[in-house]
Amino acid sequence: MTDTAKLAIAVSEMQKAGLTVDEWCMRVSKGGYRYMSTHIYKSLKAFEAAVKTPPAPAPKPPQANLSDIQRCLFLTNDVSKALDTTNRLLIATADKTYRASYSDLFIREAIAQNRFRVWCDCHSTYPPTAFEWLDQLGLPHHYFYGECESAQAFTVAYEAGSRHMVGNLSVLTYDSSLQPHPVTNQLAYVMNGSVHVTNETYYNRDPNYRVDWRNANAGVGGNCMAVYESSSEPAHYFSLQDQHAQGKYNPNTDCVYVAGFAQADWDFVVTH
Repeated sequence: MTDTAKLAIAVSEMQKAGLTVDEWCMRVSKGGYRYMSTHIYKSLKAFEAAVKTPPAPAPKPPQANLSDIQRCLFLTNDVSKALDTTNRLLIATADKTYRASYSDLFIREAIAQNRFRVWCDCHSTYPPTAFEWLDQLGLPHHYFYGECESAQAFTVAYEAGSRHMVGNLSVLTYDSSLQPHPVTNQLAYVMNGSVHVTNETYYNRDPNYRVDWRNANAGVGGNCMAVYESSSEPAHYFSLQDQHAQGKYNPNTDCVYVAGFAQADWDFVVTH
């Protein structure tokens, strides 16, 4: 309804009033008067609606773009089909023992597609190793991705400048009475979206793992899968296809640690 139409309603209601404004005010002041049904009240409300600008709605904070921590492949020494995958950000390890597995051609192609990042675990391989490699490749330091499988690793990664991590949200410190802090209140950074995390859900170690993002959805891109077998952990091979069939793996958002990949797992990430 236009402001002109609202003013016309106000005039119409006032013309119907059987009292003067002063008489109406006297009745209202005495109490017990059902003034909201009167023509003068309706006229005043219509006039108010015509001339008073309603308050603007509170602006909504922009949603964080979490694509930089979604659909990522965390690599070891197996890169057999990494470049065959579509729309995947390749994150290569900074561990020097694996670097010989990445040919110059592979690295050049991944960089050309803007799909190459450098990741280290922040407890056995530390950020300076990642920065050394980034410098050698001529890539910016914000391409460093950290790990937060422990609170200590989060601190190492964050203080080195990492704002993208793979790890366990369950281990991050949290105190709602404190400001975000890399030691005492780590989860707050994820809650406010300033740190982006993919949450490890290693169903190969615990098929009954219950996902809990600890109300930090603003900074959580999804979950990170693993398939490998290990007698020491223990962990049992759990194919990506089976995890997907059981609703544990979402190829649209989830990341994957490629250790222990079988051919079928590579085929699955290539086609999904």
